[in-house]
Amino acid sequence: MERHIVNTALHCGLTKIQIQTLLTCLADAITLKTVPRSTDDLVAAITAGDESHAGLIREAVEEALDDMEKKEILRKRLDPETRRYVWSLDNYYLCHGVLEAERRANPSFTIA
Repeated sequence: MERHIVNTALHCGLTKIQIQTLLTCLADAITLKTVPRSTDDLVAAITAGDESHAGLIREAVEEALDDMEKKEILRKRLDPETRRYVWSLDNYYLCHGVLEAERRANPSFTIA
C-alpha cells in the first residue's frame, strides 16, 4: 500500500501525507470496512479549511482518485440515496493496509 501511496503522490502532485489522508478517510478503523465519500468530502479532508489553492488541489485529488481506481485500490459508484458518485476502497480487506500505512506514518494513530 505504501508503494502505491508514494507512486500516486508523485503522479498527481499531492504529498504522501495528503494521499494517506485521502485513503484513511475511506477506512473505518473500528469496523474495518470502507466508508463511501464524495470527491467534495475528500477534497475538504485534504484542504482542512485552507482554500488558498482549492482549485489546484481539487484537480490533483481527482487525478489521484482516477489513478488509484486504475490500480484497483478505489472504486467509484453511484450512491442510490443521494444519486451522487462516491468513492470507496475497492474491497474491505484494503482497510487493513490503509490503516497500517497510517499507523506507520503516524505512530500516535491507534487502530481499535
